[in-house]
Order: sequence, then C-alpha cells, then structure tokens
Amino acid sequence: MTISGTSTTTTPSTTGRRYSWLIAVAVTLVVAAYCWTRLGRGWVPHDEGTIAQSAERVLQHQVPHHDFIDVYTGGLSYLNAMALQAFGFEAMHASAVAEDRGVVVFAARSGTGKSTIAFGLSRRGYRQWSDDAVVFHSSSDGPIAAPLPFTVRLRPPSAALVGTAAAHMTPPDRLPARILAVCVLSRMDHVDSNRAAIIRRLDPSVAFRALLTHAHEFDPANLERRRRTLEAYLDLAASVPTYDVMFRHGRDAFEPLLDQIVDAVGLPADRAYEPIGA
Repeated sequence: MTISGTSTTTTPSTTGRRYSWLIAVAVTLVVAAYCWTRLGRGWVPHDEGTIAQSAERVLQHQVPHHDFIDVYTGGLSYLNAMALQAFGFEAMHASAVAEDRGVVVFAARSGTGKSTIAFGLSRRGYRQWSDDAVVFHSSSDGPIAAPLPFTVRLRPPSAALVGTAAAHMTPPDRLPARILAVCVLSRMDHVDSNRAAIIRRLDPSVAFRALLTHAHEFDPANLERRRRTLEAYLDLAASVPTYDVMFRHGRDAFEPLLDQIVDAVGLPADRAYEPIGA
C-alpha cells in the first residue's frame, strides 16, 4: 500500500497479532456475558465445593498441593481467598448447624470435636451448615453466615463415635442466614462423671478474645485488613450470644452433651432422631 509516495507494508505478523487481539476480546465478552447470566446461581454443585473449600483452607494458612490436594494449580485458591476477604468476609475455624431461624456455630481447635458435634446434631434433624470453616460478614441485621459447599470429614475416632465414616457434600441450595449463637468448645481437663458438659454464657469482652482465637487471617501483615477483622469479631461478640462449652469426651457423654447444647442455645428440641448407639 502506497500513501503520498511512501510505501507502507502490512506484514503477516502484524495482521496475526491484530486478529489475536480481536479473538481475545471476543472470547472475553462471550465469557463475561455467560457469567453475568449465572451470577445469582452461587457455587456450581458439581464442583463439590472444591473452589470454596480450597479458598477456606488458604485462609487457614494451608498450602495447596502441600497441605491438601487442589484440583487446579493452586493459584486460584489464593485468588478466591483474597476475594472473600476483599469483599468483607471473615473465616472462622468452626463447624455449624442450621435451623429455621439461623445458624449455630461451634468454634474450636483442631481435634476438639466441633465436626463431631455438628454431625451429631445433624443426626437429630438439624441441617449441617459447614464443616471446619464458617465464612461470615457483618450487616445491619447482625453477623450473616455465607452458605458454601463443604465435605464432612470425620477423624477415625469421631467416625467410630457416631457410627459412620462416610463423607458427604452438601450442595449450596441455601440462602445466607443470621448467626444465632456461637459455642466455643474445649475438653475438660478432669473427668466429672456426673456432668457431660459445663456451659456458661460469656460476657462480650471475654467472648471477643475467645472468638478471635479462632479467626483466620490470610495476610497478617496487612494492618488495614487486620483492623477490619477486629471490627467484625467485635460486632460478632457484641451482637451474638457466645457460650463457653467444656465437655467430657466419650460415647456415654455424647448424647447428654448434645442435649445440654440444644437447651443452652435454644435450639428447637421437637425433632425426631435416632440417638447414636441406640
């Protein structure tokens, strides 16, 4: 092509790059349009919670392909974890069950029994909400728990206690729900044969310290992010009843422990269930 006596040649490589950009833009627009039509559908059930669960594990400072198996390269787990906290969500090391009014959370260190208690209550007719991590955010209506897919994983002693070793995935077919109560779990240092558990409601200032122990921080060096975490847990402690639950471990104490928890936090007790070990 000649313009004003000057010859300008369009090389094949220039044309190829131009078409590559056009194809990239077209694909991006098609993908964006497809995703836009499905924004309200939540997590895809056949993902089996891998995306949400891997993000939760990164929030727990676990490393993909080292501490857990990731179906992707691992980078997506960090991106999803950053997205959860960027949008104001907090992650607590806890399990939870739900009833019609909202969610009851069980926070504890690993191996204490939070998953076992949540699974035991699910056998009584309450819906298990999460296992090992609860994601929540503050709102004008109080702390709200986000429904994420999860897989129940019971340690061998817990599986033996409740009579099952089966893990199952709960699909994300629920809406966000208010947090009704939080139980901070610990095991008794001494065995009291007359009591399965000692449950007492904590003052908000004491509850704040107890709850913060089980908070997940993705980036501890980020002071602004840490401030927002502190505010979220201050709101949780001030607006939600928090109970200290010290319990005796063992098959004979498990059902009485569940009875005491149901009574203490005000869960509806008129549900048909088969006691474990019956």
